[in-house]
Amino acid sequence: MSTPGNVAIIPERPAENGYWKNEWQHVADELINMLLTLRQDTEGGWEDRGTTKGCEIAIYPRKPDDAFSVMPMFRGKTHAAGLTPLEVFTGIRMTGFRMMWDTRVQSAHIMRSFSMHEFLFYLVWRGIGPIYKPRDICGIQALRCWDAAGNLQRIPDFTTNSLLLGYQSLDEVPGVPAEVEGCVRAKVFKAAFYLESRDGGCDITYIGHVDLATAIPHYILTTLHSELPKCTLRLRDMLITFGVPPVLIDRQGRIALQYLSCNPESRQVSLHATIMQPGTVHLYLDYNKMFTQGVIISNVLGSAAAAVSVREHFGTEDGLERRMLALDLMPEGVSGEFRLIIDAADKEGPESGTGPGWW
Repeated sequence: MSTPGNVAIIPERPAENGYWKNEWQHVADELINMLLTLRQDTEGGWEDRGTTKGCEIAIYPRKPDDAFSVMPMFRGKTHAAGLTPLEVFTGIRMTGFRMMWDTRVQSAHIMRSFSMHEFLFYLVWRGIGPIYKPRDICGIQALRCWDAAGNLQRIPDFTTNSLLLGYQSLDEVPGVPAEVEGCVRAKVFKAAFYLESRDGGCDITYIGHVDLATAIPHYILTTLHSELPKCTLRLRDMLITFGVPPVLIDRQGRIALQYLSCNPESRQVSLHATIMQPGTVHLYLDYNKMFTQGVIISNVLGSAAAAVSVREHFGTEDGLERRMLALDLMPEGVSGEFRLIIDAADKEGPESGTGPGWW
């Protein structure tokens, strides 16, 4: 993919005709292995910076020879009552919702997908007027998840007991030039979310270690030390207040996901995917808070639209009955694309969405 000038070229289809082979798999594996022991390796070195609304904040002091642009490693930890690791993960994974709680993120894009949840990314952190330019980052997202027995899972679902989501910068990402106009290229040494089931809820731990590339005023650095760990607090409160974004579960690799989005204001859900195999995938919707009056299928577009059938489904994989939509994919749709548009049934008033196709 060529990149004219110094502008990042964002792909319309990060999975193109199917998920890419991960040429950076060794990087992802090394990142995950390092993150698995990070908390144990750093135990005892953290400096407590207090607790805010149930969010524990700590920093790990910089090394004496670190550049002034290198932030101390930070950590935020909280507990989300009544939520599973999968539900919390979805609040992180869904870009529109991430921008609600991760206040530093100005934009975020998937550049190349290796699976539904592992990919190369490009994101921009907001600047602060003329004194602090926006920082952009290109890198890799890696994921591992385990069930209650400690078995490694292929994808996260409602039986997932613990989930590790890791990030790390890469020197080069296809479609992203070495320097983007108006931005300073930051480097993420390591960043991670640890999501772990406990007492009917989910412990959320967020750790990050970043080089901002150029020195910044001390008071801004101090603000970032305090603000970034509180992302866990804002993530928790967002999910509890607004509900859980849609969760797509594809255990058999039936599709290559291009995009799954949900507008936080209108609650419109848009699913764009390529059908790789006939079969069924499931879309969990939060009918308790986000879609209390149900949903309506507004449109199905694309070359494989006629090969997609939507029905209601009740999953019980974790012992609890969970209301979902089942997307049945017909053989004639293989290699074709579809865009499924779903709206909240109450988007125009309490009487809307009561016709056929309403749940």
